[in-house]
Amino acid sequence: MVERFKRGDVDTISHEVAVTAPMAFTGSWTVPFLLTKADEGLYEHVCQEGTYGMTNLMSYTRVAEKSTAAATKTRKSTR
Repeated sequence: MVERFKRGDVDTISHEVAVTAPMAFTGSWTVPFLLTKADEGLYEHVCQEGTYGMTNLMSYTRVAEKSTAAATKTRKSTR
């Protein structure tokens, strides 16, 4: 597997992954990704077995989303 990163402009990065594994696949392929600058915060996640931080973070996020949706629905219904 070969990864290539190229700067497109100040807000864009091209990330390309080329996979070649003749013992496993009959051909090779390339997968392009276009990464664009986000105005939101950037959050890092390190994947490790036995780490429950992401599960807890996502659980909290879902509760916060439901709470926000309920508050928005309540505001709309009182107008």
